[in-house]
Amino acid sequence: MRVSSFERLRNIAEVFLKEDRFPTSSGAKRIKNVVKGFLREKGVPFREEIFQTEVNVPKKVEVRGSFGTITADAFLGSSPCKHAGYVKEEPVKGDIALVSWENLHRLENLTEKGVRTFFVTSPFPLKGYVEEDLSVFSLGEEYVALLKDSYVEVRLEVKREKLLCSNLVWEIGRGPIVYVVAHMDTFPGVHGAVDNGSSVLLLFLLTEELLENYNIPFKVRFLLTDAHEIGLKGALFHTSQGLKNAFYCINLDCVGWKDPAILYKDPAGYNSEELTELFFLCARDVGLEARLSSSHVMGDHVPFKEMGVKTLFLGAGSFPLRHTPFDIYDIVDWHLVRLWYDALLLFLKRLGRW
Repeated sequence: MRVSSFERLRNIAEVFLKEDRFPTSSGAKRIKNVVKGFLREKGVPFREEIFQTEVNVPKKVEVRGSFGTITADAFLGSSPCKHAGYVKEEPVKGDIALVSWENLHRLENLTEKGVRTFFVTSPFPLKGYVEEDLSVFSLGEEYVALLKDSYVEVRLEVKREKLLCSNLVWEIGRGPIVYVVAHMDTFPGVHGAVDNGSSVLLLFLLTEELLENYNIPFKVRFLLTDAHEIGLKGALFHTSQGLKNAFYCINLDCVGWKDPAILYKDPAGYNSEELTELFFLCARDVGLEARLSSSHVMGDHVPFKEMGVKTLFLGAGSFPLRHTPFDIYDIVDWHLVRLWYDALLLFLKRLGRW
């Protein structure tokens, strides 16, 4: 791809990389209009999959103790609660768990022990989503010493809100289907330039290239999902419609960060060993130094994997600014995005001869 084409598409993407894209927000509408405008300009038919979901939205948070009242936020999806208990790093049923943002994966194990209320501490204002009957509060890590082993009272009021969401789907070519998937939504107040606006740009780049130089023996179906951050709702809705002739699914998440990785394993199990190996070789050949890594992140490929489709998960091995207000346009590594594009294009070509 010519440098001028890359810069032009990057400028198009800049429109939606500087605002949050939570479902139903103005930013969510804007990114969909930008994508639709791009596809219309290229003469590519597309369809919009409209669906509705519901989520608990925190409205009032109170955290009190002998130290007074401290500032906290709550994760989307949290259940309303009024709970008093001791704050413990190794909690038992009835306690409030104290967990660092780096150990969010511990929530599942602690839930199995009967813990239902969590304090998640982070150096940055952290957004998140939780399901089940849990209440998760986000606090600054400066509160760790204050909270640890103390007795506190927490109260959370929420409102159940309906969200009208939509995925965008388009395809190029003929034959068995290879999905290329990226989510376009963010949490409220999070621009999500790396997570996941950088990946959306890759779909633009691949679309333009395949329109000009299509020489692979399968159909590439592009899927931009909505409501990923609140439980993979867009991917779940799409796969619920059936996946006839779908052979592979490539999921792109956080490709604009400086720790490129091929994520061979995630909470839903292993991804395709064959696809992982092939992409690793393609990355090496274009100069993309992507490491092999496991991930605690549930991606939009998971519903495909659960339906028997072979999956490839690509993105960042770690991204400490994920779901924070610091995931902004200025931190995107555009040289790396270009290398991801080169590797993906080579991968698709070699996959056709595989």
